[in-house]
Amino acid sequence: EVVADIRDWSRACDAVSARLVVLGDEIAQYSQSPAARMAEKFIDHFLGLMSHYQRDLDRLTAELPKGVQQHHVEIATRLYERSAEEERVCADFARHLDFDSLVSCHALADALQGAYLCARDAAIDMRDLGNIVPRLRALAARRGAVAC
Repeated sequence: EVVADIRDWSRACDAVSARLVVLGDEIAQYSQSPAARMAEKFIDHFLGLMSHYQRDLDRLTAELPKGVQQHHVEIATRLYERSAEEERVCADFARHLDFDSLVSCHALADALQGAYLCARDAAIDMRDLGNIVPRLRALAARRGAVAC
């Protein structure tokens, strides 16, 4: 069950990345806009983050069936803790972006808001990784390693 949950998070990272690439392409059409340049950096940041998350999640799905080790708990804990930081990155992005001022460019405003919502929702979803940490910790404590 834990492995299936982690596999779902990995798939979610892939979907978020795909959505951000599409939104990034839309935003790139407005590269002269300071808001668009800020959004491109924001998207690049989250694409890198999703890639990092996906690598670690895929590692967990590959290794956990062989037994839960302490380093698996540490990986899940780091990912969970990082998600709180990323929520702040999203809040900072939204705070520095005045969506209302972009009313004259509706397509750009929609793409910017879409990128923000996509990244914010992903960060919030990753907070759920905190739910597996105690499960992994309990499994790791049993006989040192237990297969999932």
